[in-house]
Amino acid sequence: MAFITVTSGHETKTFKVLDRDIIEQIIYRLDAQEIIETAYRGYIPYKKTGHATINLKSGKLETVSLGKREFPHPFDDIRIYLFSIELIDNEDLLDEREIKIKNQYAKQGKSFNDFCRENNIDIKQRSIQLALNDLKKNWDLMSCGIVDQLDHFYL
Repeated sequence: MAFITVTSGHETKTFKVLDRDIIEQIIYRLDAQEIIETAYRGYIPYKKTGHATINLKSGKLETVSLGKREFPHPFDDIRIYLFSIELIDNEDLLDEREIKIKNQYAKQGKSFNDFCRENNIDIKQRSIQLALNDLKKNWDLMSCGIVDQLDHFYL
């Protein structure tokens, strides 16, 4: 076990957390799909960003869902942010043929959801796959951010 100190305004609290090496082991044993699905659970299109996080006190992978002007209190935010899903452009989920068909639906006044339902397109699965590709493509950069967060807590 380790102890970290967090300050908010004029108040300071000390928290008992798992050792850094244990947190690092937990992070590097995680499956990319599990990270993405955890972030996706907190994602509400155009309303909330979904975050996959590791709770430093428990070592558990957790979902955090935050709106644009929402911020967790520092005493409640003893965690490492692994991956976030902020905004998924619907057209990024479609191939060129599907985009043309979707545009025809739009001209008829039908919604994107109508288009997906009538064409058996699983938006959740495609969104997860898109985020998974992003995670794999940018893992080195994201790893640096994770190390920076670890350094912040474990001075």
